[in-house]
Amino acid sequence: MILLFFPLAASGNRPVCLTIGTDTLGVMMPENIPTTLDRVLKQWTGNGYPYAELVLSAYHGSSDTVHVTYRLIPGESVHIDTVVFGKFTPVEVHRLQRLIRDDLTGPYNIQRIRQAQNRLNQSPWLKTVNRHDISDSALRFYAERVEDFSFDALLSYQNRAGGLVGQADIGLVNFLGLGRQADFSWYHPSERTNRVTVNWFEPYLLNTGFSAGLRFRQEHEDTLYVTRESRFKLIWENRVTDVGLVISREDVYTTDAGDSAGVIEGTRHISALNLRLEDITRQAWQYRLSVTGGIRTGEDSLQYPMDYEAEIRIRNEPWYVWGKLLGGRVFSKGDLAGYQQFRLGGGTFLRGAFFEQYRVDWYTGGILEGGVDDGLLRAGLFVDWAWMEGISGPLIHAGTSLSLPAGTSRLKILLGFDVQEPQTQGKIHVGWTF
Repeated sequence: MILLFFPLAASGNRPVCLTIGTDTLGVMMPENIPTTLDRVLKQWTGNGYPYAELVLSAYHGSSDTVHVTYRLIPGESVHIDTVVFGKFTPVEVHRLQRLIRDDLTGPYNIQRIRQAQNRLNQSPWLKTVNRHDISDSALRFYAERVEDFSFDALLSYQNRAGGLVGQADIGLVNFLGLGRQADFSWYHPSERTNRVTVNWFEPYLLNTGFSAGLRFRQEHEDTLYVTRESRFKLIWENRVTDVGLVISREDVYTTDAGDSAGVIEGTRHISALNLRLEDITRQAWQYRLSVTGGIRTGEDSLQYPMDYEAEIRIRNEPWYVWGKLLGGRVFSKGDLAGYQQFRLGGGTFLRGAFFEQYRVDWYTGGILEGGVDDGLLRAGLFVDWAWMEGISGPLIHAGTSLSLPAGTSRLKILLGFDVQEPQTQGKIHVGWTF
């Protein structure tokens, strides 16, 4: 579309009487003209006319009012009956149509097409070009499958934890089909604690709006206990909302030392409901909101775990701002075992702390980060804060984050400080992403 408008300086501070075709839209101030013209064009480009133009056709002024007339040229009407993504199988095309969460057939609508493009751009399944074309009645996006392997590691040296600690994640993206994903995670927050997690994700079962995830996790905590968890999650998606049903089984095996520490051996079951709202279709800002509530039953207790996350991301290239609120609580009549508590600290939240330095029954906190991101270099300053059980007043951690390209990989460096401790107690976390 082409938009031609008169220079604002030509009208000075005089009001403008705006006419488009034969419709007089009224008298307004000059600075409101571009917004009004853009709104009119969006009405046409959102209703089947992608080539609509507004052309200045008349301009004359008097001592107190400027009269401006535009001519609307609708251009060719476009009705879409086919959406093409690239070289994909029919089954994969159905999954991509589910992924964009919209049916783009019908009159051409630029706003809905841009939202679909943004969903494709942010999908971990795809490598995309941020453009689309129209050929006759076909809408074409430019997408292809990503590499099938990813590796992400975050390490930290902590003398009191016995040396090198951290986490490593291996992901097989598009494994055995577009959208299928297998993940293996190893987490080593202290010398005698290891946690291994295996995930499988199956998108859009039988070409429906339902996806499924399977998880198996084993944790060995010092000489106290071993836990094994099997989890199934069923997810239903619509345009802005995801609803997930979680069913989980935990088996706990303890030792003599664990018995003395109060760990109770047995089997427990968890049923939970997760609600997630998101809008990732805008480029300037995006938000996500997730709330989970459930019930844990077993031989020793009845518990009600709950948690929430709410985040917003704002971009005005090359600058970015990221804000996040998060928290959780386990309602229980008795004391919680260590594996049932929230574990905080490390490379993602409270970044001036050791890995899992805090284990608590409840907490609430937030993250505020901002800086520059030009697509290659990402550098920012952050503040993490939290209130939690057993600590008076808020914890405040501040620091800096840096992400650098290294060939086809990225090097991540985080430096965090607890503002209540000496600077010599700062924590350095180093990550590597392939």
